[in-house]
Amino acid sequence: MKLRKLLLFTFLLLACNAIAQSGAFIDLQWRLGKNDSISYKTTMEPFLTDTAAVESPFKGMMKGLAKMSEGQTYRTILKPNLKNISAIDIAMCLEADKDTLGSKGQDDFTKLFADRDQENATKKEKRKDKKKKERARAEPDSLVMRNLFRSMASLNKNVVLRGRISKGGEILSTYYKNGQVNLIAVLFELPNKPVKIGEFWKLNVHFIEMDQNFVADSAYSYNKVFIEKIEEVGGKKIAVIKYDITEYVSGDFNNPLGGMMGAVNEGKAFMKLSHTATGRFSVTDGRWESYDGVMKTESNMGFLGGKGGTVFKLEL
Repeated sequence: MKLRKLLLFTFLLLACNAIAQSGAFIDLQWRLGKNDSISYKTTMEPFLTDTAAVESPFKGMMKGLAKMSEGQTYRTILKPNLKNISAIDIAMCLEADKDTLGSKGQDDFTKLFADRDQENATKKEKRKDKKKKERARAEPDSLVMRNLFRSMASLNKNVVLRGRISKGGEILSTYYKNGQVNLIAVLFELPNKPVKIGEFWKLNVHFIEMDQNFVADSAYSYNKVFIEKIEEVGGKKIAVIKYDITEYVSGDFNNPLGGMMGAVNEGKAFMKLSHTATGRFSVTDGRWESYDGVMKTESNMGFLGGKGGTVFKLEL
């Protein structure tokens, strides 16, 4: 009987705690002192899963663009603005490439020593060497694209993205291009007000942009971000935040330039972009503990067609 009462009391205590927690407001704020900074190892890894909808003249270009930033590593720094400490400046930089020469350079170096023992090599070793050489021959195109991307970034001191937010997470740098504002928003924007567990808020993002050559006949979008739960880890209060954002549009796309180059849509043109993510934000420290997301794209619009996306990660 005593055991039953104890179990019932424990259950009621946990239930009351859960109810109290879900009803409490949580203030998500970036916390940086005047001389503080936060540094994140940043991953933006593109992937291309299907180019079937891409017009053939553009398939190589699409693959090349994907390879341009493939394997690149970034570092994102957050610092208080020098003139206004209530604002936070964000700069994402391309990190130094430890493998600038690629594996081809390593293979050539190894080959100087491998040739000496070639006569005594076993058949298995010869097969391995053959595969290595095939990989080395296939690598230059990818390496050229990577080096081109790095050269472009070096013109701006390796900075590939800038932004500014308030400590409440509001986007202040709305003057940048839409694509840059979107990226700052999905990685660093907060609701700029106290919220409850399960309460939805929207990010300041507009993924799809069309011009006067497109006439829409259907479109939809949803933009939901919310705190799923609060965890206590090592004395810190961690908010587990979920992202679920999708934009879609379809209609008639008349692009005279694309038509001249062979990029013609058969039937209705459409584009769909989505972003899902899970972030672990320390309410105690005012920073991400980690962030993992995937942005996916799907379209049949000329050289923008196909399926692919980008994997995003932030790690302290």
